[in-house]
Amino acid sequence: MSGPRFTILAQLDELHFVAACRHGVVHLTWDNITLRLTLDEFKALAHLVERITTERTPVVMTDDPAPQAPETVWWSAYPGPRTP
Repeated sequence: MSGPRFTILAQLDELHFVAACRHGVVHLTWDNITLRLTLDEFKALAHLVERITTERTPVVMTDDPAPQAPETVWWSAYPGPRTP
């Protein structure tokens, strides 16, 4: 085997990072969970996060041409108990 298995793209600490593998998959690791996303899926997620942090409003992405607004939307910048 030659070269590293993963390339770290961004890292907060040992438990929170984004990496890419040789197969073009983006690995988003947060604590003990890793999401494996295609590059297009990761770009869509990054775009969604950018929108909600910039606009500070709930964003619902759907293929439905006339989506219904959710009754309750939880907004939190940090993990923790959900309180309205």
